[in-house]
Amino acid sequence: MSNKRFFYFTLGVLSVVSLGAVTNQLVASGLGLSDTGIIFPDGTVQTTAFADGTFSIPVGALLLGGSASINSDTRVHLAASGNSLFSANIVIPNDHKAGTNIFVDVFVHNPNANGACQAKITRNFGRRFRAGSAAQQFGVFGFAAIYPAFGAGDQTITHQWRFTTDTGAGDALTFGWFRAGDNAADNCGAVELVGINVRYQRG
Repeated sequence: MSNKRFFYFTLGVLSVVSLGAVTNQLVASGLGLSDTGIIFPDGTVQTTAFADGTFSIPVGALLLGGSASINSDTRVHLAASGNSLFSANIVIPNDHKAGTNIFVDVFVHNPNANGACQAKITRNFGRRFRAGSAAQQFGVFGFAAIYPAFGAGDQTITHQWRFTTDTGAGDALTFGWFRAGDNAADNCGAVELVGINVRYQRG
C-alpha cells in the first residue's frame, strides 16, 4: 500500500496525493485505511470509497434510442414521455483488482422548471464478453438502490450502479438504461443526462 498514489483533477490541474497523507487525514477523523477500503470506527469497511481508478464515458458517445436525443451542448435529453434509451460499451482496464466491484455513476440534471420530482431510470441490459468464454448476459450489471429522486429543480444527482465482482480486467462490457417516462412512478418533466463515470479499485 505504501507505494500507491491518488490522482485527481482540480480546475484542470492533475494532483498527486500520497497514501500516507490520506491515511493521516483519515486517522485524524477517527477512520482507518485497509487494502479494501476505509475502516469506520465500528469496524465496517466501505470498499466503494477506495475505488481509486476512474474514467468517464462522454455522453456524446452514447448510443441513444426511443425518446432520447442529444442537445447542441451535448446533454442527453430524456423525455417526459415514452422510453428514452441510452447505452455504452467499455473494456475494463488491466489494473483492475480482481474480485472488487466496478461502479458506474450516472449524473442526471433536473431542470428548474420541474421542481421536486422522481425520474424512473432503470437498467435495460448488461452483458459481459470475455476471451475464450461464452457471453454472460444475465445478472452482470445493475443493483441500483433507488430511482433518481430530486428534492428541487435545477439539481443534479448521481445514481450509482455496479457490475458483479467476477467482472474484471480485459472484460468487454455492454450496458444500458432507459427512462420510463410514462410509468406511474415517474412524475418529472424532461431531465438531462450530463455525465457517466466508471470507478474501480486498482490492484
